[in-house]
Amino acid sequence: MNELGIICDIKDNKAKVAIGDMVTDFLSVFQSLANSYAVSFSPLRIGEQVLVIPVRGDLNSGVILRG
Repeated sequence: MNELGIICDIKDNKAKVAIGDMVTDFLSVFQSLANSYAVSFSPLRIGEQVLVIPVRGDLNSGVILRG
């Protein structure tokens, strides 16, 4: 099940997300403009609301989708 959460820690291009009392491991972030033609970049921010999409039902092996 997908979960809404808040970015609480950032390391390189990965982030930890707080979902209620639980905090995920560092997860990869899906960036829709991650290509060589992108003209703008928005860095990750602590406090940013995101959607965590679990892989095989495990939030700690999921990916982050930004809004």
